[in-house]
Amino acid sequence: MSMQVSVDGEDISPDDLQDSDWSVATTKRKLRGTHTPRTETQASVSMHGDVWLPQRSRAAVKKRPIAASTLLHLPRDHHRVIVRHRNGLNMRTVSQIKFEKSLAVAAVLSEEEVTEDVVCPNMMQNIAGISTPVERNARAYSKITAITLGTASFDSSAYRAAPDDPCKGIIRGVDADIGQEQLYSLIVHLRNPTTL
Repeated sequence: MSMQVSVDGEDISPDDLQDSDWSVATTKRKLRGTHTPRTETQASVSMHGDVWLPQRSRAAVKKRPIAASTLLHLPRDHHRVIVRHRNGLNMRTVSQIKFEKSLAVAAVLSEEEVTEDVVCPNMMQNIAGISTPVERNARAYSKITAITLGTASFDSSAYRAAPDDPCKGIIRGVDADIGQEQLYSLIVHLRNPTTL
C-alpha cells in the first residue's frame, strides 16, 4: 500500500522513486523488528545440575561487571580503602564479623578506633571496600599485607581509592616535544579545573 502526499514543488510519479538515483533508508529499529522469532528448540538454556536455567541476555551480562565494580554510595568525606585477597580467601564463605575483626587486627587498630568504619564486601569481585572518616585509619588499612582468619593466613593487598569518584587513565601518544607545563595546561583548563 503506497501513500501519496502533496507538497509544494515538482510533481513526480511513484515510478520515478524507483530510479537508481533514489535509495531507501532503513533504521536500526526497523531492522531489529525483522528477525524471526526463536523456536523452543533454539531457546538459549544451560544445564546446571539437574535444573535447566535460561542464560542471561547480552545486556544483562554487560551490566553485571559494571554493577560489581561500583562501590556503595558512601559519604564523600570518608576515606576509602580497597582490600584484595589472595591464597584462596573466599568472601562468600567468611563470616562478616570475623572478617572485620581480622582487618582491624591486621591494621593494628583497636575496637574503639574502628567503630565508625564501614566494611563493604564485594562477593562478585572477592574484594572488600572499607570506608572510614578517620585519615589515620585509612593509612593503617592501606598498609595491610596479610589477614589472619582463625589459623589460616591470607596474603592481601590494600590501596586507597581515589576521592570524589574521578576516573583514572593513561594518556598515550604524547609528543615528546611538549613540555610538562604545556601538557598540564592542555589537561587542566577552565572547562576542566579539577582534572589532576
